[in-house]
Order: sequence, then C-alpha cells, then structure tokens
Amino acid sequence: MGYDGLIVTDGLDMRGVTDQFGAGEIAVRALEAGTDVLLLSTDPYAARKAILKAIESGRLTEERIDESVMRILRAKEGAGLHEDRLADLDQARKQVATRPHQALSRTIARRGLTLLRNERDLLPLTAGRSRSVMSVVLNDGDWAEAGQSFQRALARQARNLTTRLLDARSDSSDYQAVLDEAAGQDLVVVPAYLPVRTWSGSISLPEEHETFLNDLIATGTPVILVSFGNPYMVMGLDRPAAYIAAYGSDRATQTAAAGALYGASGFGGALPISIPDRYDFGAGLSTDQIAPRHGHAEAVGMSSDRLRRIDSLMQRSIRREAFPGAAVAVGRAGVIAKQEGYGHFTYGGVQPVTDHSPFDLASLTKVVATTTAVMLLTEQGKLALDDRVASYLPEFGQKGKDQITIRQLLSHSAGLEGYRAYHQMDESMHSREAIIDSIMAEPLKYEPGTQSEYSDLGIITLYLMIEEITGEPFEDWTEQHIFEPLRMDDTGFRPALETDTTVVPTERDKYFRERLIQGEVHDETAWLLGGVGGHAGLFSTADDLAHFAYMLANEGNIYGKNFLDAGTIEEFTTPVQGTRALGWDTKSPEGYSTAGDLFSNQSFGHTGFTGTSLWIDPEADLFAILLTNRVYPTRKNEKIDEVRPAFADAAHRAVMGPPELYFPMPEELRPAAPDS
Repeated sequence: MGYDGLIVTDGLDMRGVTDQFGAGEIAVRALEAGTDVLLLSTDPYAARKAILKAIESGRLTEERIDESVMRILRAKEGAGLHEDRLADLDQARKQVATRPHQALSRTIARRGLTLLRNERDLLPLTAGRSRSVMSVVLNDGDWAEAGQSFQRALARQARNLTTRLLDARSDSSDYQAVLDEAAGQDLVVVPAYLPVRTWSGSISLPEEHETFLNDLIATGTPVILVSFGNPYMVMGLDRPAAYIAAYGSDRATQTAAAGALYGASGFGGALPISIPDRYDFGAGLSTDQIAPRHGHAEAVGMSSDRLRRIDSLMQRSIRREAFPGAAVAVGRAGVIAKQEGYGHFTYGGVQPVTDHSPFDLASLTKVVATTTAVMLLTEQGKLALDDRVASYLPEFGQKGKDQITIRQLLSHSAGLEGYRAYHQMDESMHSREAIIDSIMAEPLKYEPGTQSEYSDLGIITLYLMIEEITGEPFEDWTEQHIFEPLRMDDTGFRPALETDTTVVPTERDKYFRERLIQGEVHDETAWLLGGVGGHAGLFSTADDLAHFAYMLANEGNIYGKNFLDAGTIEEFTTPVQGTRALGWDTKSPEGYSTAGDLFSNQSFGHTGFTGTSLWIDPEADLFAILLTNRVYPTRKNEKIDEVRPAFADAAHRAVMGPPELYFPMPEELRPAAPDS
C-alpha cells in the first residue's frame, strides 16, 4: 500500500490470539506481519526473549528490527521530542479539540452510524413531534450520567418525551414499571450503554437485560434499539422495529444518533464485523438527511471564528441601544451553524432572549404565511396567479380594480395605496368589518402593472382572498398547512388582546393603545383586524424560522416530503417588478440592501418593521435570520438600518469555500503577508 508510517497492534491480550499462541510466539508473528509497536502483551518479558531468540535463529533479522526502530525514531522526530520532551499546555489547548476537530469528530460519528433494521421504514421519524416517545436508558453500571448527551439531543426533537434509567441499582419492580409505562407510548427508544467487557469472555447481554428487552418488544410498542458500544447485543433478542449500531458512547456519537432518528442526518454506515445469525460484514441500510441539523460551521465550509463576529456585532448593537434583544440563525447546506439569543427582553431587564424566544415578525408575515399560502394553493390548483382577484372577492372589483390579478398583488404593482392609518381615524373605522369594507372600496393610486409600490393593503386583500378560497380562518389554515407540517411549533398568530410575558415585547405604545405591547401584534391595522393580517400578526422564533429557511434552501424538501416544488420557489423569488418578486423581495444590484454587500444577486428575502429580516442566498446555499425588537421602547429608533446589512455580511464572510469539511491552515503554514 506504500505506507511507511508507524503500524501498531491492537491489544495482544485478546483471546483471538491468546487461545492459539503464547506471548512469545504472538510477539514474533506480529513483527513478521510488519508491525512496529506491540501493545498489551500478557508477558512482555517472554515476548522480548522470544524476539531475541528469533533473531539468533534467523527467523527475524536485525534489519527488520532496525526498520521498526527507524520508523519509531522518525515519528518522535516529527513530534519534536528530540528538541523538547514536554508539551506546552497552553498551545495544546489551542491545537487540540478545536472547532475543525470537533466538526470532523461529529462527521465521523454521523457517517459511522449503522442502521441494521428498519421495519416498515420507521426511520427517519417523520410523523412530527406530537407523538409520545419514551426513552429508556439501559446501562449495566451505576453511572448516573449515562445517556445524558443523547437525552438532551433527543429532547430537542421529541417534544412529548418521557425518560427513564435502568442500571445496576434497578430491581425487578423498576423493570416492570417501565414495561407497564411503555405499553401506553407511541414509540420507545432504548439507548443501550452495554459495552463489550474486556476479559469478560462474553459478548452477549446480561440475562436481566436480554429478558427486559424481549419483554419490551413484546408489548407491541415499536422499539428503536441503539447500541452505544456493543453491536453484538442484538444476538438473542427478538427483533426490534429498528436497530442502530453506534460503536461508542462519546458525546459526538450520542448527539449524532439522536439527530439521525429524526432525519437530521442520514444513515450510511457499514457493519465492520459479522453478527452471528443476524447481520453479515458490511451490512447497513441507507437513508437521507431530511431535516436541518445543528452543527459546527466547519462541517459545511464555514469558519466558526468568523461567525463569532456576529456575537460582537449583536453585543455592540445592544450597547448602542439599537435593540435590547436579538436572536439569530445562520445555516448552510442543511446545517444550522449558528443559532443564538442575545441581550434581554428590555434594557436593564432580567429575562434573557434565547433562540426559542417568540418575536413579533411584522412584515415577515407576508412571506412566511401569506406568500407561502399562495404558493401551496397555486400548486393545489385552487388558484392561478393571473386570476382576477375580483373573481374571488367580487366587492374588490370596485373603482377600477376589477382587472387586478393575484400576481399584481404579490408584486406590489396592483395600483393600491401602500398604507392607511386606520387607528388614527374615527372610531367607526376601528373594526375588522370597517377596515375590510374600506380596502374593498379603495380607489386606484396608479395604473396596475405600471410600477411597484409596497402595499400592506394588497397583502391584506390576499389574506382575505385565501380565507374565501379555503373556507377557513387564515390563522387556522396556516397552522394546519404550513406551521404544523414544518414543525414550527412556536409559530402562529395571537389574539389582539392577549398579553404574554414569554414573548419579546415591542413598543411602549404612546400613540394608540397606551401600554407596553407584549404578546399582541405591534402593527395597529393587524391589531384592529383581531390580531390576524396577511401583512402582519405572525409570531415566531429563530429556531422555527431556521426550519422554514432550510425548506426553501433545500428546494422545498423537508421531513422526507416535497413541501413546495422547486419550480414554484424559483417563480416566486424571481424579480418581476424592479427588485420585487412575488411576495418576496430580491437584492438590489446597487446601493443599500438589508442583505448587505456579499449576498449574491440571486438572493431573496424580506424584512419586518419590528426589526426582523430573513435572507436566503441560493448561490452560496446560505440563509441568515435576524430577529430583534428594535421598536422598544419606541419606533423612532432606526439604528437597525446599520445592523441588518452588517449582520448579513458577517454571515456571508464566514463562508470559506464549498460546503464540505473546512480546516483552517495553521498560522505557521500561512504565506507571509506581502510587504506594504
């Protein structure tokens, strides 16, 4: 094979060799096979004596020994041990377990996972997070922390999760209690920490564990068995619904296994051994990634160091009072490389913002809810983009609006006024019915199709039309057809008069409601409409929006299904009137853009008045989400104008190359900077 580095044996105390040979013969045969370093001889003195005797007899030559010695000395020289035998611990911390190393570790862990049984294509789990899942950690010791990394990762996926631990401290009543409880679950996952014990003379399960697992499978509840260490444990068991060999219990492997259950990565490993009467060498089923996963930036050709500049930007912006709190998500090629919260709900507050804190999305509602609804209904054949709006809402056809099309509403080229301050009008206009009547009777501002003027009124009309087509309230239809399928569990519209202190507040309203706006929509028109509008009213989190952005960046595919066709996404994100696409905005080729300077001209996105933005760059396979409450305490604060493009640029600058493992060049190997 042309390899000229060190070759090291596995433990020479293993029964595979000790049953056949003595310590001396094992050592000689290992050297004959070409190894340089012999590990764990049962009798090192006998091994040395046998080697010397083999040289005297001519079975081994001194030249053969010298070859190994030279390779060992070269390895020591390469490590600099002839100059300094001691390691600099400060340098070690900078060079060991770095972000690239951790990314590689996670990649190896994911690719090594071996799916050996998958009854009825149970995995990956695609039925959503509402099903009841029980996780039973099976450990043959008394290590209380066993499985904690797996459990934490699983809890991020399974919202309705029950966890139990069975270990050396458990008795028969504990096992029976778990069996009784498991019978009422939709699914049971068993992460088993039962390693092959050195010198035990056995690779099978302890009897009590084998009995328990067979009884568990017999309950009829689907059982997913994950072996963290001993792939042979399946011997003697009835067949579980799914069986995964994971080969180790390190944190990276546990996290990878939990994510793979829900499709955050695919299965592709191959069994490196044979399991008698079960699986042959090389066995392994394959599945694809169907959901976003959290991972290191280096796993997809990005730099964690550069992404950390977002931290500085957010902290600096909070100090400058651009906003009291923010949450971000940056993803590429199926990996969410950064997702964090910053600051607090209010200046000087104590409630921290997290990536799961709900924000008022303001005009992001237009694309996340309304535009997506039109895309779905178009694909279902329930409307066509060039249909006249008046064919669905006859009353809209007043005052020359009878020829306006759905396409024109989406591209903001329908000739409608952009905004009406209904909340500043007479109280007779402070009702949903009055606002709808007013919009239906709205006169044209300009000839439809001749120009583009951003219009809330046009998007409100779209949402009313969607209700007419579906026959359902907009908030119910979007929940059922958009948010639930995308597992956006914390996304939705909220009643106009509902205060919720778990939601990031927006403004201290001194104009209309005269109170802190928290948990109810900031936009006054949406509030007067009851909290639901096609233009505003939606609340969501950075975590939920990352799922939404992943779907769009992945050509509409998510959770093993085609949520939207790639052609539909392309049509709705291609400019048709200036930078306006259908519902979406695109990056301006020149001048200021909230997408910054680095997002490509193929990028599409949108912003919201409360300080939100979402941009997707298909060319770089990148998305960047920014949620803030910049209108706290007042909407007069416009510092967000500087933050949005700076955030987008910081996200894009982290892209170092193709979306594959990226290892930064060590400082000492980088070319010297040119002379000034």
